[in-house]
Amino acid sequence: MGYVVLRHAGDHLGLVPDATSGRSRLHPVDGAVTAAAVFRRLALSHDRIALQTLDGRYLTVAEDEAMSFAVYADASFSSAATFEEVLWPGGEVSLRCDRLTYLSVTPSGQVSANRTVTEVSERFSMTSAPRSLRPVVAEPEPAIARVVTLPRQAGPRREDPSTRRNGGSSVGHGTD
Repeated sequence: MGYVVLRHAGDHLGLVPDATSGRSRLHPVDGAVTAAAVFRRLALSHDRIALQTLDGRYLTVAEDEAMSFAVYADASFSSAATFEEVLWPGGEVSLRCDRLTYLSVTPSGQVSANRTVTEVSERFSMTSAPRSLRPVVAEPEPAIARVVTLPRQAGPRREDPSTRRNGGSSVGHGTD
């Protein structure tokens, strides 16, 4: 999956401006999916992923004003922007951050990264983003093999025996 939407309990998760910090914070949103809820899923090593916004920022776990951890959009890429995907048999996914805690939706409707166990609040579905919200990517030009034409020779090249340094011997030794 290239571009995805995270869903939880019928809502999708999107970035909304945080009233206290002014930063874009991940939050459950009802209604139609907008560009603020579309993320590019980047596969990393060790079964980790990063989720990148359409404007190039990364979902990052960071401390918030309540001495808790929330998910914000940040321009810099760090280990706090990587998540381990824990897949569940029903097709759901839990996202574990570098602090070894899981993203969860709290009863108050906030997305946090404080819990070390997975229950219903830590399970999300990751669906393909609507085609109309995916960025249009120009198709790469096909690679054209460069063919170099060398001049043809009429036949095998023969060496003039008078130009040999070893006195004309074909074995590379001088004759005594």
